[in-house]
Amino acid sequence: MSTLLLSKEIAILSGVRTPYLYHPQEVSQIGGLALGAALFREAIYRSEILSHQVDEVLFSQGSFYPSLPYSPHKIASLAGIPQDRTCFSIAHYEPSGLQAAALAIQRLHKENRKVILVASVESYEAYPWLYSPLFHHFLQKKWYGQRAWKRFLHLVNFRFAYLKPFFLIQNYRRQIAQQGELLAKRFGIRREEQDRYVQRSHRLAIQSLEQNKEWSEIMPLHLPPDYESFVEKDALPQENLSLEELAKKAPLLEEGTLTDQHIAHFCENGSALVLAHKSFVEEKGLSPLGYIRGFEFSGCKKKSNSLASILAAYKLLKKAKLNMSDMDLINIHEGSSTLVLACEKLMNSPSHLQNYLGISEAFGPLDMEKVNVSGGALAYGCAMGTVGIHLVLSLLRELIHRKLRYGLVLVSSNHCEGGAMIIENATLP
Repeated sequence: MSTLLLSKEIAILSGVRTPYLYHPQEVSQIGGLALGAALFREAIYRSEILSHQVDEVLFSQGSFYPSLPYSPHKIASLAGIPQDRTCFSIAHYEPSGLQAAALAIQRLHKENRKVILVASVESYEAYPWLYSPLFHHFLQKKWYGQRAWKRFLHLVNFRFAYLKPFFLIQNYRRQIAQQGELLAKRFGIRREEQDRYVQRSHRLAIQSLEQNKEWSEIMPLHLPPDYESFVEKDALPQENLSLEELAKKAPLLEEGTLTDQHIAHFCENGSALVLAHKSFVEEKGLSPLGYIRGFEFSGCKKKSNSLASILAAYKLLKKAKLNMSDMDLINIHEGSSTLVLACEKLMNSPSHLQNYLGISEAFGPLDMEKVNVSGGALAYGCAMGTVGIHLVLSLLRELIHRKLRYGLVLVSSNHCEGGAMIIENATLP
């Protein structure tokens, strides 16, 4: 997807997210359908528009599953959006939220759309349990298409170990850990640096939640069956996480440095943004929270895996004739502790930029005082489809609170792809 630079044409009317749910008791009570319907209704309510004014819904998912128990169209219908509205799904791991927002921008900019709801709901019920490749091989070669007596004979080759399932998300988390270890070795990131960064993420997340902001990004989530009890705080941020406690954690991989705390935990979450064209905003006399000024997506070499968002940011800022110093705040997805620290070392070293991304001119440095000032996925948790939407939402909230103008969102996946987006605070004169 190529760069699109805009002059305050696309406004962010509202944004909201649910708390990150991690405890099994909370997760089992709320399904993706109910979570999504509540999220859609709250986002529309906060934008001060009516549900029938939504022209389209763009729904991002971490991955696509044919057996998904809920669909964006079904959620939209429950939220009161007319059933003749189109709903699209985008499934592309962590950058899918940014890609959904980028597609919404293009449709608002070039097609006859006035209001688009960009949302994501990640629920545990969407993720399948898988069996081992050995079991699949057994079924394909020795079971399917065989006569009954041959199946009986093949049973002697069956092993109960074939039935051991694994959770797809946990397998992906292990891949992130492996990539995190590669980044640690390539950029010389020590365990102590990672521990300090994890502690920082939790501390800033707690501070951000406790501070009195102009508006809250979290909507209370009422729990069935009586809906009298509710959840209004994220489950994972720890207030008194010490370096001593982090140092006691055992690495996930043999001879590695990353522990369970250094990898974002996958949680249940929903996030949404309501985007509108400036003509609709002016016609209705609405007051937007922010503007999306540009975006860019990029791939990268295999050796630069997880760093593609830096290349996307370079292309975006170059075309916008801006520098990294022009960005007041920066939100980077914290897939692992080494990912953000590697971004810092990469952007502060011209030789690293040339070697890994082929960037020969000055770019950076990355001021860590501007990075993830409200914490990140290491503290909150991660729901793949909501990553980009939540980062835009939290960045905009911090820009408004601190009375700053420009922010940059960076999201990379573990598949050599990433994206960048520039956000402007609309509440400033």
